[in-house]
Amino acid sequence: MFDSIRSAERRVDRAVMSVRLRRVPTGRIEINAAPEHMVCLHVGKPVRAFCGMGGISKRRLQIAGDADIVPAGIAGFWEDESPCSILVLSLPDTVLRENAARMGLDPLKASVLPALQARDSQLEHLAWALKAESDEGDAVEPFFLDSLASAVTARLLHRESSIPDPRGPRQRLSKRQMRIVSEYVESHFGEGVSVEQLARIASMSVSNFKVLFKQSTGIAVHQYVIRRRVEHARGLIARGGMAMSQIALDSGFSHQSHMARCMRKVLGMAPSALLRNAR
Repeated sequence: MFDSIRSAERRVDRAVMSVRLRRVPTGRIEINAAPEHMVCLHVGKPVRAFCGMGGISKRRLQIAGDADIVPAGIAGFWEDESPCSILVLSLPDTVLRENAARMGLDPLKASVLPALQARDSQLEHLAWALKAESDEGDAVEPFFLDSLASAVTARLLHRESSIPDPRGPRQRLSKRQMRIVSEYVESHFGEGVSVEQLARIASMSVSNFKVLFKQSTGIAVHQYVIRRRVEHARGLIARGGMAMSQIALDSGFSHQSHMARCMRKVLGMAPSALLRNAR
């Protein structure tokens, strides 16, 4: 990836997995299909970009922690409006399938779906852990590297793929229930949203709703609501013309400081930084 780019990088000298810190210049970069699955984490200052791969494309303001997941065999392009830095975690497809078999899954059905600007704190943590270990200068312990590769495999397969859980099928919310819940959240930012309200419109008990929602989305109800509020607020900031205090209230936060805390936790940056980048 990015073969034409000169970059400062440290790489784990083993075929199991690698991590690189790439310095990417302004402009468009085409990448060829590779035999590795890649998690490309944006680090440093926010940058506006237009990206596409695997039949999907997106214009976005990419910020620290945003992750593009590039499956093996998928080509794409990245067009950045200013220089940026990307932490690239690479996992060979052969290693992913070997780990899938160890997890009790059919390696022939192991697949990873492409994603642009995903937020995945677990993958981010694993990438930085591997980089920190490789930056020590000594060879990475094989056991440690294997354990990280297994963790990355599990995360890539179960966050978006269609591979069944080895523990068997789990109950989930129906498509209709997910639709009415998400629509309710999106249309009631300024009024506040409670778990009790969401359970009621899904025609479920609160306890059952909380369990099935997490099994359907991978995150707890309150985390989902906070993320949607943050994304709503980010859109209002980018649009401009509103005071931060009003944006906070319209997005369902109790006050401006509450919004700032949630934004730093979810996006890794404060509202003031988003406002500067939107100008």
